[in-house]
Amino acid sequence: MTDGHIRSFTSTSYNDDKYLEKLDWNAIFASYWKSDEADLRRQEKKQAELLVKNYVPVNAIELFCVYNEHAKGILDSFLSGMNHEFEVRISPKKLYYDHL
Repeated sequence: MTDGHIRSFTSTSYNDDKYLEKLDWNAIFASYWKSDEADLRRQEKKQAELLVKNYVPVNAIELFCVYNEHAKGILDSFLSGMNHEFEVRISPKKLYYDHL
């Protein structure tokens, strides 16, 4: 995992979930993206990444957010073969955090 965008030279990488506390959860869940004098790294911290190798349990997926109906159709087709119901929400303005 990283505490900011993985390509940022100011982000730090961690390899254990005990470091989840290092993430700036307030920045991640804030609806405001722009960095400013109060937080020069806000935008990159919102892009903290967690990479999962090999497997994610289905019950760990809360919902999918997509940009438009076309993307929803593609995702619905992909998910139709699974024995699990998923919520798929459309957010044309990419305001995914408003849906959580």
